[in-house]
Amino acid sequence: MLDVLEAVGEGNSSPLGFDTAARQGKRIPLACVGILRRGNLQLEKLVSEGCLSGVLLVGCVEDDILKALGEIPWGVWTDSVKAESLAGYREKGCDFVAARPEHLAADTEDDIARFVAVGPDLEDRFLRTIEELPVDGVLLTLEGLRPPITVQHLMVVGALRTMFEKHLLLEVPPGLGEGELAALKNLGVAGIAVELEGLSPRSLKGLGRKIEALAGRQAVQRKGRRPLPYIPSPGRTPFAEEEEEEGEF
Repeated sequence: MLDVLEAVGEGNSSPLGFDTAARQGKRIPLACVGILRRGNLQLEKLVSEGCLSGVLLVGCVEDDILKALGEIPWGVWTDSVKAESLAGYREKGCDFVAARPEHLAADTEDDIARFVAVGPDLEDRFLRTIEELPVDGVLLTLEGLRPPITVQHLMVVGALRTMFEKHLLLEVPPGLGEGELAALKNLGVAGIAVELEGLSPRSLKGLGRKIEALAGRQAVQRKGRRPLPYIPSPGRTPFAEEEEEEGEF
């Protein structure tokens, strides 16, 4: 899953097939992770659309589901991530886990990526610690988030994004428009997580095409754009290096 997120960028993208593009080292505009809470009769059809970068399983790590996923990276969203449970998931091929801070073990002696699941109400003093924690990314959930995305939603996501530089996944409804997806990407969201329950293959394919279109859209938007203001990372002093260099003369 980390390889997929590392492949997120503004360069050229392949027509759908986001996971395949990431495996080949090609840039993709935005990762798309499906959330599966129970068996889905259309799972194989959803997977065949090629739009999913990964799948996050919630209490349904079953052999028939894993078989339907094929080579798509999959993870578990759980409230009990201990060393012994991780070992069982890893044997089945688990690539990443997501859990709330109080449920996520600090032991990192394995190759499973870790995402800490947080809400927008987490205090700044805790958010500032994320960059130094033994986690690979953040899964942000905004309760009641429904289209259309408002400026208030963007302000919340943007404020949290300034607190850390690690990968950010945002749980969103599947019906977002291209402009809304572009706004989230511009804030630094690396991927979206959408519920697969009730989602048709046609709807997922439509979402994939909107994501695919972001590469060309952002290439146009970059022309004539004002440079972004410098925002220092938590714990770093802006212009510290420049001051040290001046002191040498």
